Amino acid sequence: MKEQRAFSQGYWNQETHSPAICLAGAGQRFNLEWNGGFVSMRSMHGTRRRAQASGFTLIEIMVVVVILGILAAMVLPKVVQRTSDAKKNAAKSDISTIVSQLEQFFLDTGRYPTTEEGLPALLTAPSSEGTDGATTLSGWKGPYLNKLPKDPWGNDYVYESPGTVNTDSYDLLSYGADNAEGGEGDNADIQSWTDVAQPAEGEGQPAAPPTPGA
Repeated sequence: MKEQRAFSQGYWNQETHSPAICLAGAGQRFNLEWNGGFVSMRSMHGTRRRAQASGFTLIEIMVVVVILGILAAMVLPKVVQRTSDAKKNAAKSDISTIVSQLEQFFLDTGRYPTTEEGLPALLTAPSSEGTDGATTLSGWKGPYLNKLPKDPWGNDYVYESPGTVNTDSYDLLSYGADNAEGGEGDNADIQSWTDVAQPAEGEGQPAAPPTPGA
């Protein structure tokens, strides 16, 4: 009887988006796939069989499992990091949009929304106490946003005016994944004054007042 030799070949399964290895021996061909932390073995005909029935030794199976573990260790951190970076970039983009509309609000009304008015002042005109009672804030030309976004972790953006850091304007930030002040990595705060480019003078910000006597 002609001796049949076992062999294995690694490849990337395009359908399941996971690493896999094709094994052959003893007249059988099997696919060994890594799927969500589990290793599954199926024949080319879709029938599950025991490892010993495929003609492979325990050492061969262990080698394959180790290879799949190495592949998973290489791929998973990159996927997690990309997801984390995408959320941070989304938060920065939201903050940049809100900042530009806060500056437009300032140009129209001569002030920023107060802490009590908050970011909803970009959607609905806040009241302003006048000689004839409460009226809509003079100069308000909103709504400046279609809706108020939440940060990528599902929390409200934090707004304070005057700000604790920016006492002449406002503080706008996301507290990150933990929704708590401070932190590192995914939990780090994303702040309008450090993480987002500010509009140049004349592009959404009020011009500096003239120098007296000039």
